[in-house]
Amino acid sequence: MKTSITNDVQLNPVDDFKLLKKAQEMEAVFLEYMMKAMRKTLDSEAQALEIYQHFIDVQFAQLTAQIGFLGIADLTIDYLKNNNKILQIE
Repeated sequence: MKTSITNDVQLNPVDDFKLLKKAQEMEAVFLEYMMKAMRKTLDSEAQALEIYQHFIDVQFAQLTAQIGFLGIADLTIDYLKNNNKILQIE
């Protein structure tokens, strides 16, 4: 379903929720990348520890994005709504 977002038009609650979830996923990807880059600065050789840390990073990124810690999801939604972007919401 294609949705045109303008300043005058409000999305229905279902589409708003879908947009929020997609924006949170984007924020989680950013956070995961940030955690991975930070971990590269550490000296660790153990592959098992690396795998474990990866799972922690993914979970941390998802949970942090859901609570809106950085606010990237909110900024994304505001940008899309205020700049008349057309979205494909699935």
